Amino acid sequence: MTQTSTLPGENITCPTHMLPGSGDKPYSPKLEARGTKRTIAILLEKIEEKKDDGTLIELNTLLKKIETKVEMLETLNEKILSNTETEEIEDAIVETDIYLMDLCMKLDTLIADRDQRDTSIGSQG
Repeated sequence: MTQTSTLPGENITCPTHMLPGSGDKPYSPKLEARGTKRTIAILLEKIEEKKDDGTLIELNTLLKKIETKVEMLETLNEKILSNTETEEIEDAIVETDIYLMDLCMKLDTLIADRDQRDTSIGSQG
C-alpha cells in the first residue's frame, strides 16, 4: 500500500516519494525548491511589469503569492538541510540565507513602493 500526501499549494494527492507530473522520478525537496525559486523569479518579473501600470489588486495578489512561495521555500530548505551531509550543511545554510536575505530585501522594497503608491493615490482623491 502506498502512502499518499497532498503537496503544499497543490490539490493533488500523490505517493509521498513522487512529484506530480514527474513520471517515475523520486520526489526531491531540492528539485521542488529549484522550481519554487523559478516561480518566485517569474512572479518578480510580473511585478516589475505591473509596477507602473498595474492595479493595486494585481500587485497585492502577486506580493501575496510571493510571500506564500517564500514560506514554502523555507519549509523545503529545512527538509533539504535535514537530509544534507554534515560537511555540506554550512555551504547550504550560507547559500540559502543569502538567497532569502536578497529576496526579503526585494520584497520589502516592492511592498514599500506599493504602499507609497497606495498613499499617493489616496491623497489625490
